[in-house]
Amino acid sequence: MVQSTSDRVNCLTWQSNVATYLYLSNPFFPKTSSLPVVAIARVPSRSQPCRFDTAVACLAVEYNVTQLSRGATEERRKVTSEARELSEHNVFYRAFLVDDNVVPWLLCLLSSISAAMQNIDVASLLNLSKRPAGQMTIVEVGSVGLIVDVINVVAKAEAQHNIVAILFYLSSNNPDASRRAIAAGTVSALAALLSADHNDLTRDSIALLSRIAKKPSSIVAVLSQSGLVAHFAASL
Repeated sequence: MVQSTSDRVNCLTWQSNVATYLYLSNPFFPKTSSLPVVAIARVPSRSQPCRFDTAVACLAVEYNVTQLSRGATEERRKVTSEARELSEHNVFYRAFLVDDNVVPWLLCLLSSISAAMQNIDVASLLNLSKRPAGQMTIVEVGSVGLIVDVINVVAKAEAQHNIVAILFYLSSNNPDASRRAIAAGTVSALAALLSADHNDLTRDSIALLSRIAKKPSSIVAVLSQSGLVAHFAASL
C-alpha cells in the first residue's frame, strides 16, 4: 500500500512529537542538538533499579534500546524483531522493555516503507500495550492519533488486526486514550475495515466499535458513521 501525502504528513507530525520526547528522556542523544519543543507529559523511567538476578535481562534490553536509537536500518529491524519475541509471552521482559522507553522508538518506526518492518513493529507495540505503563507511554508522547492513522497506512491485514487490538487495549483501560482515539478518527478508520476480506479483522473491528458505542460520549460518533448500523445488524 502506498502512503498518501496526507498520511505521510500525519506520520511525520507524530514522529516529531515522539522524537522530542526521546530527546528529553534518552541519555544517548547529545543535548547540543536542537529539536522543536512540544508539550510533553512526565517522562516515565525505570520504577526501580535492576537487582543482581535480573542484571543480564536489564543489560540486554538496554542494549536493544541503544541499537534502536543509534543503529542502522538492518540493526533496528533485528532489534525490533527481538523485542517482539521477548515480549510476546514473557511478562518479565515486557516490563523491562516498557520501562526502558522502547515504546517511543517503536512508534518512530511505524511509518517504515517496508511492509515486513511494519508488521514486526506493530506486533511489538501490541505486546507492550498490554501493560498499563505501555498504554500510558503511547498517550504521554501524543501518539494515539498516530496509531489510528497507521490503520490506513500499513500494507498487511495482520498489522491492521494488531493495531485494532492496540486500540482495544487503549480504549478499555485508559479513558484519555479512548477520547483521543475518537477525536483522531478511530470510528471512520474502523468502518473502512468492515469491507475487508478478512473475517477476523472485521469481527474485531465490530467488537471495538461496539465497545466505543457503549460510552455515552462516543455513541454519536458511531451512529453518525454511514452504514455502521447495518453492519452491526448483520453481525448479530
